Parts: sequence; structure tokens; C-alpha cells
Amino acid sequence: MGCSAQKQYKQLRTYIKSGSDLDKALQLVETCRADSALCDDPELYSLAAQVEKKRYEAQNTKLYLKQSYDTTVFFSAIYGIFENSMLWDEKECIPDSKGRVRPRSRSKIRGELTKHYANLFAGGLHYLKKQNWTEAHKFLALYISLADSPIFAPDSLNRTDSRRPRAAFRAMQCSFESEDFGAVPEYAALAEKDTANLSFCLQYQAIAARQSGKTEEMVGVLRKGVELVPDNHYFFSNLVDYYNSLPDYDASLDLCRAQIAADSTVMLYLFAEGIVLFNLQDWDGCLSAMRTVQANDTSFVEADFYIASCYYNRACDVESGIDPEPSAQEFMDKRTQVQQLYAQAMPFMEAYRRSCPTDKERWATPLYKIYLALNEAQKFREIEALIGEN
Repeated sequence: MGCSAQKQYKQLRTYIKSGSDLDKALQLVETCRADSALCDDPELYSLAAQVEKKRYEAQNTKLYLKQSYDTTVFFSAIYGIFENSMLWDEKECIPDSKGRVRPRSRSKIRGELTKHYANLFAGGLHYLKKQNWTEAHKFLALYISLADSPIFAPDSLNRTDSRRPRAAFRAMQCSFESEDFGAVPEYAALAEKDTANLSFCLQYQAIAARQSGKTEEMVGVLRKGVELVPDNHYFFSNLVDYYNSLPDYDASLDLCRAQIAADSTVMLYLFAEGIVLFNLQDWDGCLSAMRTVQANDTSFVEADFYIASCYYNRACDVESGIDPEPSAQEFMDKRTQVQQLYAQAMPFMEAYRRSCPTDKERWATPLYKIYLALNEAQKFREIEALIGEN
């Protein structure tokens, strides 16, 4: 070691011993780290860790005495202790000229870091509460990675630390909230072990996959959500919507019917099945489903729309099927049938209009045609005026 290095290290020891001018000590550490002759020297990182420990102790003493203390410095020092101690161990693991690796200080380092292990997790939560996603993720990622560090090999943290799944979930949350969607799945396997937050964990993954254009991955997560957290209907709703968008109505029906078989009391499943049947133009099947939904849960206001539309579409089917040159009797029979179907559709479409008055695109044209066919003159003029406004 050169004279310059000895002088710098001596100055660092002076700062450490006095516990003062610690900001200058940090600056000196950075100067040494930038020196190619010193950047791989384990002693530098040993001294740097001691500087950070002094910073931590100064704030911790204030905390103990119930005095005002700087939380930013407190947690920054915690992180610095870990960062520099791990670099200390890493530099001691550089093979010497004979290829030997001698991490002489590992036991000492492990003993010191164990004291601050819980504080590293606390730092992540501290920044999480402040919505400082970048800092929170930094602390949590380091906390998670310690299980794979040779320093903590004797502790088997993967098996013994019950907080690691929560740390993984919170790290995932940080990536999601900062819209770093590519990083969201990084700790997915571990985060999913945090059963209290499994639903949010899977939602983050599904949304991140969708935002990243990873459709296959999104579908896989939605399927997992349907299986593992069926009470959260986000997964079912988005999965059935995806199948309908393809359209793959067979997959939609299979999904709906599997969920109905698992729990027939959830009207959402039957409502979704009704929509699929509507898209397949199975008017009878859709009517049956939507009537059952209405009888059990009046919150599904769109059931009125689908019931009305089934009768309306039946009427349209009858109209389109009339022979171009029908007999008088055939024409009267078909006309009567059409009017009956429109009459059945009218109260449901009107109910839907009352529930969703702004959704004119769905109810205006059908009501126009219904009122015209049923000679509802006053209602027809009113709806005609509404359509004319668009």
C-alpha cells in the first residue's frame, strides 16, 4: 500500500474514532473507491462500513433518547453498512496470486449484519409509506438477495425468514407503482408465498403483463388467479373478457360453466355465461340465464338490456325471414309475432334506459324501432328527437 493510501486510511480512522465530520469521511471513501489502486482493497470497505456504522449510531442514540433524528440518514447508514460489508467480503474472495480465496472476515461481517437485518426490511417499509418507490425497492431487493449471499449461508434465510415473501411482494408493488412493468415478475415466485397479499400480487402481474404486451403470460396469471383466489372476480372477469375478444366462445363457456359448477350462488358467473350465449345468438339460453340473474341479484342492471335484446333480435329474425311475397294470412301471423316480441322487449329496454340513461348507443335505436312497430306515437316522437340530437 502506498503512502497516499496509508494517509487516507489514517484520516478515515480518525473520523471514525472521533465520530465527527462523517460527511467528509463519506467523501473520502468515494475518493478512495475511485482510485484503481484501492478499489479492490478489502480494508477500504471495512473502513467504509465503520463510517456508516458511526452514522447509524449517532442517529440511533437520538432515537433512544427520544430526540429528533434524521430518518434519511438513519436508513442510509443501514444500507451503507450492508453495501460496504458485502463488498468487504467480496474483495476478500478475490483469489490471490496462488489462486487461494480467504474470506477471513466473513464470520465477523455476518455477526455485524445480523444486528441490522430487521432494520433493512424496516427501511424498505419506511420508503414505501412515503411512496418513494425507487428507494423502497432498493432496500427490499437487498433484503431479499441476502438469502443467496454466502455471508448468510449458515442462516438458511430462504427457510427461516418468514418476512421474505412480504418483502418480495412489497418490492413487486414498488415496481408496479413506478410503472416499471418489466420488473414486476422479478420476485413473483417468492411474493406469491405471501398469502395475505396473493390477490394483489397476481393482479400486479396480470396488469404488468398486459401493459408489456405479454398476452400469454397475462392469460396464465389470470387462470392462476381464478384457481387460487376465486373470491376476487377480477381474474374471472378479465379472463372471460379476453376469450370473448378473440372470440373464443368455447373457452368462455367452459370457464363460466366450471365456475358455476364450483359455486352456483355467484351470479356473475351466470351473467357472463348469458353474455356468451347472447354472442352465440342463443336467445333462449341467454334469456334463461339473465332471468335467473335478475331473480337473484338486481344489481346486474345490464340483464335488462340482454333480456330486451333477445326479444328484439328474435323479432328482427322473424322480420328478416318473412317471404318476399307472403300470403295475407302468413303476413298477419308474422306481423303479430313480431309485435308480440317487441312488446316483450319494450319494458326491459325501457328499464335499462332508466338505469343507464347515458348509454344511448345501446337503447336508442332499438326503442325507436320498438315504438314505431307498436304505434307508440308519443314515445316514438320523444326517442326520434333524441336520435336527431346526435
